[in-house]
Amino acid sequence: MKISKRINFIFKKFYAVEAKGHARQLCHYLNMFIESTVNELVDRYGDKLGESYIMVNESKVILLIDGFYLDVIRYKEYHYSPDIDDISSEEWMEAIHDKNHLSDAKLSCYLCKWILKNPPISFHLDPNVEQNLYDDVARRLGYLNEAFCVNYILGEIFSSEKNSEHLIDAYINRSILYHLRYRTFEEKSLFLLFDMLSHLMKKINQVANNES
Repeated sequence: MKISKRINFIFKKFYAVEAKGHARQLCHYLNMFIESTVNELVDRYGDKLGESYIMVNESKVILLIDGFYLDVIRYKEYHYSPDIDDISSEEWMEAIHDKNHLSDAKLSCYLCKWILKNPPISFHLDPNVEQNLYDDVARRLGYLNEAFCVNYILGEIFSSEKNSEHLIDAYINRSILYHLRYRTFEEKSLFLLFDMLSHLMKKINQVANNES
């Protein structure tokens, strides 16, 4: 990933430590997600899957987290402009990168984009598994990265919304997964998707609060 000296300096000064922590957190959630998925497969299929396995590629996690923060940096550099003349000064950079925060929808957009560009979950199915069973499991596991993406975003980035993981019904969840799997995942499309999701959850919570 080729980046300018300025962006590299900003990343190291303002984001590198946070990025390392974020990568560790993401690996933790990925492993929990995989453990839950494996338990579901064992409950459903028992020992019929032979030597099949699911794994996390930690190198891809680091790559996607770095890409996520580089997008955050570029967005702030382009959209925010403090009242400071010298844009090369650390004062200007601090005003931009230490004091401005992106919306949940924008953060979700960038993280989802990089999870799909560098999918961290991979699986191997034992070739000796019965063909019908093999095809069924392959279809289920084909959505793993997309399913994790939605699961993580609802549970973590939108965690400020009360009961965020329970506000999206099965139809909306399937629609999001289908979009992430088969449609474009360029930034504008993803931002629109998560911005609408954010507004939907806020409205649902407002109605629930008014009724209580």
